[in-house]
Amino acid sequence: MWPCRVCGGVQIDTYGYCTRCHNFVGQPGQPPVHSDQLGQTVPIEAPKRKPDRLPLVVIGIVVALALGVACCAGVGLFVWRDRAQPSSVAATDPPPVTAEPEPERVPTPAECVVGTWRETSYTGSAEIDGYTLQLTSVGAIQRFSADGVVVLDFGKGIAKTGKHGSTTYTVTSTGSVTFHYQVLGSQIHYSAPKGNGSTVWRRNGKQIDKQALSGAIGAETFTCSGDKLTQYGETYSIELVRVAT
Repeated sequence: MWPCRVCGGVQIDTYGYCTRCHNFVGQPGQPPVHSDQLGQTVPIEAPKRKPDRLPLVVIGIVVALALGVACCAGVGLFVWRDRAQPSSVAATDPPPVTAEPEPERVPTPAECVVGTWRETSYTGSAEIDGYTLQLTSVGAIQRFSADGVVVLDFGKGIAKTGKHGSTTYTVTSTGSVTFHYQVLGSQIHYSAPKGNGSTVWRRNGKQIDKQALSGAIGAETFTCSGDKLTQYGETYSIELVRVAT
């Protein structure tokens, strides 16, 4: 081993460079100079030193870290912008909920008859002077209360009229009759009649009979819907309209 011609150092690395001043000295066991073809001494050309890769590795790591930070920042900014900015799809309020109307409750037959009714048509049969006559009238009032009492009101007089040949018969009732009633299915059952008034029979305008007003007990069939009521007995049928509840 020979000393460095620059600094005199005797330590060289594996590539032949002085470890003190990094001057190329020559690899161990190799002379520092050689002679050319003319016999002149020529310094040995120092081989190119392999570049140190450590700085490149460090630079690569730094660049990778920088790119990673930039990517994270970009993603964070995108997410922030996405959250901060309104959606491109316009938000619409949900349609208002419209409450479905409850179906109208249909009253029971017993509930339907409760109220005040006016007779628009009465047709019945009666035997007078040995003849069976068909009598008709309008205007009587029937008041059904929810407590099971009904009043048949003739007021100052309701006349039922009928004819046999050329003879006209009239049956005029005044006052009122009070009953107890009960609705069973499609029938109204009447009981405990109590009259307050009179009934007068006339033939061609001449009175032929007069009795205290009374009522018959029994059952009649009926239909009731809204403001219309129909009653059917063995000898009569009555149509009524509601005038009050």
